[in-house]
Amino acid sequence: MAIITIAVKEDFEKIVKSIPRHAYMAVTDKATYIWLVPKVTSRHRHYYVYSTRIEKEIDELLTMIKTLGITIIEGSVTFRSE
Repeated sequence: MAIITIAVKEDFEKIVKSIPRHAYMAVTDKATYIWLVPKVTSRHRHYYVYSTRIEKEIDELLTMIKTLGITIIEGSVTFRSE
């Protein structure tokens, strides 16, 4: 498992289009970030995150994600070590 930070909106779009739709969900605050989170964690599934201060970009990406049928959840992602 890895956390991959994407810096360019177009690259994030490519990743969204290439991931298995049934295996990931999108977690977002609907303003500044979108995480693509695997529904089942494994060493071979990665977390992808895109963040921006441009709310319009997030809106556009969420519209695309919804069109592709990926589940969208409003929330945040936190990693804890136990």
